Amino acid sequence: MYLLILMLILIIIFAGRQLPALGDARETLKLEEEALAADQAYLLFLERLAAESPQLRRHLEISSRLVPEKASAHELFIYLHEIAYFSGIQEVRVDFAEEVHHAEHVEIPLSLSLTGTYHALLQLLHALREGERAFRLDNLQISAAEGLALLEVELNMSAFYRS
Repeated sequence: MYLLILMLILIIIFAGRQLPALGDARETLKLEEEALAADQAYLLFLERLAAESPQLRRHLEISSRLVPEKASAHELFIYLHEIAYFSGIQEVRVDFAEEVHHAEHVEIPLSLSLTGTYHALLQLLHALREGERAFRLDNLQISAAEGLALLEVELNMSAFYRS
């Protein structure tokens, strides 16, 4: 009987000492379950990215073309003259301002002065919007040329390249 009581006391003491360890194990299990849930959510995110990879690569390719690694005033000058020519613009003048360096890109402010018909202006604006380079149009001034059905247009805009 004493032996049974002694064993019960020892079991109670042993169990009492194991209760904090059991609490710690439960807390560790809870943290591990939360970490597992976070990892599963991240895995789902990565699987969605993998599924969208071809589309993301196309967007990156287009963006890289719109904002190239390098740009020169000469290349922009030729590009703008080609767009103007194919749009039917009669006279074009391009003036570049000093480049503005930002954290991830360089901005090339420019002024585009041109003379052409209303239809040619619309074609030029469409070509700028849908073309191979990204431009930001800051200001557009239109006035009528004397005696003709032509417009004189002043575009203040910017082109970009990656720094």
